[in-house]
Amino acid sequence: MIPDRTAALQELADRYFATPSARAKLTVAAQPAEDSPRAPSRHDALVKYGVASREHGLSGAALLAALSVKNGTYEEPKPDDEVRSIARWCDREIESKAGTPLQAVDAAELLSRPYKEPSFLVDHLVPENALVLLSGDTGSAKTALALHLCVSVACGLPVAGRFPARPDAVALYVNGEMSADTLTRYLHEAAAGLRVTIPPKRLIFEGADGIASWRFGENPAALAALVGELRPSLVVLDTQRALLVDDESDTAEVRRVFGWLRTNIVDAFGASVLVAHHLRKIGPISNSSRERVAGSRDIIASVDVHLAAKARDGGPMHAIKMDKTRAPHEGVCAGTEWPVEARLEPGAPKRSIFVAGEPESAATASDVSAEGKAVDEIRARLEAEGSLTADDVKATSGAPKRAWDRLRKSGEIVQAGKCGRKVRYALQTSLPQAEGLF
Repeated sequence: MIPDRTAALQELADRYFATPSARAKLTVAAQPAEDSPRAPSRHDALVKYGVASREHGLSGAALLAALSVKNGTYEEPKPDDEVRSIARWCDREIESKAGTPLQAVDAAELLSRPYKEPSFLVDHLVPENALVLLSGDTGSAKTALALHLCVSVACGLPVAGRFPARPDAVALYVNGEMSADTLTRYLHEAAAGLRVTIPPKRLIFEGADGIASWRFGENPAALAALVGELRPSLVVLDTQRALLVDDESDTAEVRRVFGWLRTNIVDAFGASVLVAHHLRKIGPISNSSRERVAGSRDIIASVDVHLAAKARDGGPMHAIKMDKTRAPHEGVCAGTEWPVEARLEPGAPKRSIFVAGEPESAATASDVSAEGKAVDEIRARLEAEGSLTADDVKATSGAPKRAWDRLRKSGEIVQAGKCGRKVRYALQTSLPQAEGLF
């Protein structure tokens, strides 16, 4: 006979009989399906009941007890050995579905392990074995910068005259948007700008005869095979929209695609992947580098570094901002910004020139943008005058309006009354003193 089951039955009662949802599930598990032509056999009913109980975390002893109690309700109970066999089978079945158990590691053990400082394919901009996003508006010269970066890596030259590249590296450029003539012209301009002849087998193109034949949605494994054959240090995908995610607002799809790149390209071959990406149109609330990146925020969340090419009025970039990095190094961190001179000099061929200046640290730099200045001016007026409408500070368009909306969205300014039909706002910190005015 099955031994004393008092403790096991108590666990069963504590776990399930006090939980209506669990009682309902176990009851359903014990019943034949409505469309079943006949009642299940005792064996099938016990297996179904045992699996449902085991899935809810019942221990082996309690599971055996529950099956024994259930078996006792039949007019002709099954032998105890068969009940034990069913219990063991249910245990194995659920354990096989559970996969590899979770591994917990103590912090003391982690602190005893050595670790490496960040290493770079291109200093600060492109860490080794990393996913990098390069975002920029149409006309900002992000494609020219991506090619300039590839030529610099292939020739072991500093990017934009400032960021040293690791020598003896190979780059692979996957062209998703340019015609063959445009790509060739851009490449001539990049090489002429650096005054180099690119060595053979150091910069390889997929899509050199036109737009690349590779698309993630059609044959992702083809890229992994090409990278495995060439073993490049850098893979540039131009652009995300043309080559990777069809619906860039689909969070699950973004995670799947970028997760595939990390697993099958970065981790598998030790390559760094740089994805060029477009911006969305300026929104009414914010024009920040992060919020302007088109598509799901998970695009930025999925990468190690986000480089934002900053431009004005459709012109070429005037700065590169480190919007995000998981490899801060030597004082360079998220928010660091380098002024950039990007120009196309005349000649045959023309010369694509990028020159980066001294960085401006996020920790020490003041916000000198038009929007930042407007924010400072609005704060100053509110501190001096107590409460104002948007019209009072001329925040009806352009940078002042974006600054006003930014302050409202952040909660720094809040409604403090009305002037006719217009809402007056005050600094949130001044509200206790402002309440008596309205």
